[in-house]
Amino acid sequence: MVTKRKHKKRSSRKQAKNRPKRENGTLSGGNGTGSSVLLQEALKLHQSGNLTEAAHLYQKILKIDPGQIDAIFLLGTSSLQQGNLDTAAEFLKKAIALKPDHVRAHNNLGTTLQQQDKFDEAIDCYRNATKLSPDYADAHYNIGVLLQNQGKDSEAIASYSRATEINPDYAEAYYNLGIANQELGKLDDALFNYHKTVEIKPGYAEVYNNMGNVFKLQGKLDDAVCAYKKALELKPDLAETYNNMGGTYIEQGNPAEAIPCFRKSLELKPDVPEVYNNMGDAFKEIGMTNEALSSYQNALQLKPDSGIEVKSALMLPVIIESEESIKQNRERIFKQIESMRNRGLTLGDPHKQIGSTNYYLVYHGLNDKEIQKEIASFYINACPDLAWTSPDLNKQRKLHDKITIGIISDYLCYHTIGRLNYGIVKYLSRKEFNVKLFRFSGGREDHLSKAIDDAADEVIVLPRKLKQARREIADHSLDILFYLDIGMDSLTYFLAYSRLAPVQCVTWGHPVTTGIPNMDYFISSDKSEPPGAEDHYLERLILPDRLTTYYYRPELPEVLTPRKDFGLPEDYNLYVCPQTLFKFHPDFDDVIGALLRQDTRGLLVLIEGKHKHWAELLRDRFSNAFPDVFDRVRFLPMMPTRDFLSLLKMADVILDTPFFGGGSTSLESFACGIPIVTWPGEFMRDRLALALYKQMGIMDCVADNAQSYLDIAFRLVNDKVWRKEIRDKIKANAGVLFEDIKAVHELERFFKMAVENNKE
Repeated sequence: MVTKRKHKKRSSRKQAKNRPKRENGTLSGGNGTGSSVLLQEALKLHQSGNLTEAAHLYQKILKIDPGQIDAIFLLGTSSLQQGNLDTAAEFLKKAIALKPDHVRAHNNLGTTLQQQDKFDEAIDCYRNATKLSPDYADAHYNIGVLLQNQGKDSEAIASYSRATEINPDYAEAYYNLGIANQELGKLDDALFNYHKTVEIKPGYAEVYNNMGNVFKLQGKLDDAVCAYKKALELKPDLAETYNNMGGTYIEQGNPAEAIPCFRKSLELKPDVPEVYNNMGDAFKEIGMTNEALSSYQNALQLKPDSGIEVKSALMLPVIIESEESIKQNRERIFKQIESMRNRGLTLGDPHKQIGSTNYYLVYHGLNDKEIQKEIASFYINACPDLAWTSPDLNKQRKLHDKITIGIISDYLCYHTIGRLNYGIVKYLSRKEFNVKLFRFSGGREDHLSKAIDDAADEVIVLPRKLKQARREIADHSLDILFYLDIGMDSLTYFLAYSRLAPVQCVTWGHPVTTGIPNMDYFISSDKSEPPGAEDHYLERLILPDRLTTYYYRPELPEVLTPRKDFGLPEDYNLYVCPQTLFKFHPDFDDVIGALLRQDTRGLLVLIEGKHKHWAELLRDRFSNAFPDVFDRVRFLPMMPTRDFLSLLKMADVILDTPFFGGGSTSLESFACGIPIVTWPGEFMRDRLALALYKQMGIMDCVADNAQSYLDIAFRLVNDKVWRKEIRDKIKANAGVLFEDIKAVHELERFFKMAVENNKE
């Protein structure tokens, strides 16, 4: 939210700050009577703010001398100040008629006409003032305000710039220059203007608010928070700044810190639906589902909003309470979709209005094909523009030897997606492929993001706006658009509805069917899919022999972090399950309880995750499911990579979570030579460790039911000879999992096949 002056005709865009500048309080000396005692007395009243008494004296003067130009001008000006616009216009026009070169009268008449929404007449008055006095800064400023409020930012910038040339200390002009440049996307220029403003006027709190907004748009979230805090130091009652800061905390991944900001914003300015919506998003992120729904309902009571309706309808708990809650939530989603469709609910921009995906469905352990398909169908019905097709798609493409492939993700950094796919970007054959990388503005930058960029032939930074981003992708005339994940972030999910390339495919960064009609292929692996897996996908399922990753073997720490630094006792057996907490399906609880009962010296070690409330929810569930052994569950805080690898190395065994297992974590565990107990199910997402074991040719630790899972885990911990044998096997064979050029070649063969098939 940008701090601005509102304008009743253009509430949808940023408005120029401050009303147009008018001049008053000085005499023109127009006809020789300006020094009269009565006029001086009226002027003193005017300058002290006693406008009614001043106007009474001006009228008295005009009864004595109807042509007194100063009294006419000042009566028009005081009427303007009091909001008596018709009277103001009458007397200011009279002043101009008597004295056509009365610069201030032209300026103040412009202000009057602007407030009457007579914009063309107003700008003529301002321009007349600048013709009469080219160095009249306020008139140039007023032209800028009028143009900016009409959406003519480029023209407004010229007027504000002229005002600052005339008056280098014109803080308001610099401020509005900042708003105009921000509106045009010239963020560096906007920051320069805002900095100039506070150099001149250090206590200008609203400037720091807008500075924060620019930093946020640039992805400089820490700087944004600092700017918002500065604004609030100067002016603690800026409700919109608290809202902006809360939104930034959400983007930083700190929704718990955002909630007090939203509450403070509502305390200062109650009944703002946007703030309730944002607070709902924060509650949803940390897993406080009921509070999120309540916030959304408060927003809807204040103002109908189809996006908030959809968010409420499709929201799922982060930590699943029970098998029954899974059933109830999925049934509710089907009913809500039917209700919204029957009511004819429409959406203009689902990414902007909703900003989330069906992410948590995949953790229910069920076939998601029908529900994903139903959700996608609903979105297309509510927003037909989602299924946009590039108008250039069927144009004759230039003949070239290489296949142009676009690779897209919001996680092309030190994230599981970046680590799984960096080598693919780097080693796709440049004799056969031209590799374009699509990432998004404001994304995370780190050593891996830079390496991935360097590995591509071209890097295109997309705006975080759906229509602009899809147009940009379409303009690159791709043969293939390859999504590394769909369903983890809102923008790539809704982009996938469009037809931006002749061939569109996705791999298992988020291992579930998209349900989206315009997605042609899902690239999985023969080693990770069960028989009949094509029934799980709306896309055509592609099954290379191996997992299509090129994962660099992690560099293990030479000196391990000791147990005591984790607060773990030396004399207990460590069953480490380092998966994200929402992967823990309720049906796994009984297995955990049975394992801890069987091994009375066993500790289950988990990692809290990025939001502490997730751990609280899981603690509550565990304490009800196995209260007798719950005291031997340890939650460790999130940790740097070195400590994480040390934890894996010290584990007696790694437990894979049934229903949704580990991918990157499994690779790291095997790099450490640590066995994983896995219990593959019927979907790809719980068969990743199995696929890696198959690739290594080791099947000793693969369970086929709960009892065998328990038996393998217990034996690995307590039979040290067997555990060493398994570890030795893993160390001897794990090399096939890393830097796997064969996986890249398999992808190359598929891409060429898909392009050829599309030509037929």
